[in-house]
Amino acid sequence: MIAAKEAIQNSTLSPKQLEAAGIIWGSAAGGALGYCANQVIEHYKNKAFNLSSYFLSNAIVSAAPANIAIENKIYGINYTASSACASSSQAILNAYEEISSGKLDVIISGGAEAPISEVGFKSFEALLILSKNNENPKEACRPFDYKRDCMVLGEGVAVLVLESLDHAKTRGAEIICEILGGASMFDAFHLLAPDPKGIMMTETINSAMKSSRINKENIDLINLHGTATIRGDKAELTAISNTFGENLEKINFSAIKSLTGHTLGASGAISSIAAALSIKNNFVPSSINFSKCDESFSKINFNLKDPKKNNEIKVVLVNSFGFGGHNVALVFKKFES
Repeated sequence: MIAAKEAIQNSTLSPKQLEAAGIIWGSAAGGALGYCANQVIEHYKNKAFNLSSYFLSNAIVSAAPANIAIENKIYGINYTASSACASSSQAILNAYEEISSGKLDVIISGGAEAPISEVGFKSFEALLILSKNNENPKEACRPFDYKRDCMVLGEGVAVLVLESLDHAKTRGAEIICEILGGASMFDAFHLLAPDPKGIMMTETINSAMKSSRINKENIDLINLHGTATIRGDKAELTAISNTFGENLEKINFSAIKSLTGHTLGASGAISSIAAALSIKNNFVPSSINFSKCDESFSKINFNLKDPKKNNEIKVVLVNSFGFGGHNVALVFKKFES
């Protein structure tokens, strides 16, 4: 609610303009792993403890956009895209397509996740995908590093205001960057593991660039999904290598989750805001805890440690994927009037 309020304030949209807007949100689990799980645990520990009357409304993934709409009197389209860790990227892509079709001029989009609870930790621990580096927690999340030992859970929210170009120009809005296009495809491989060959991830990235009318030579920065899982990082770099080949050495890379942990369904929106700020300020976000690439990536000219300096960042690709086999890629570009 606070992040949405700040985004709306920064957009300078009037109450009348907000009334005609929509909200397309992204979340993998809604309140199920956090608030609701804690309520159930408390109930079983203390039988006299009654579940909150807000239990069900917090369990559903559509609660966040509904509350944002109620608070801000937004009457347009309102729903949550839930496609695991690609959820908020899918929400942003859907919002872009709605606006491009001419159905709406303004959509509030983004995502939130709050999985840090006993149930949240136990759920991921059971899958053996949490880092065990408890002695050095600041160094535990190491995407693509040879010492990586899986992910670190995070929590977060990110909200973007998307707007048609004509509408933004007419009202004199500050345009931070453009979304040129994107794509969404599915692995159909395994419920909990990405395709190691990265076939559909490669197709998704290529399709996103095609829809954006951008060539691979135009990409200045890639914000990687980079969860620091053994299989996930390998599949992603395989897809990136398949797509960009010899151009890899010319591209900047960033692994946002080394800083934030894995915020699940919110991660794509967080990475998208990082992309917008990179374009606005011409910088590459830091990727911490990376010392040396995994040997299995030795044939890939890939470097997180030393981003290219003093380069203008005009075009950024944001890559996301998630459990089930969801793949989403978005392309952001510097706005040139």
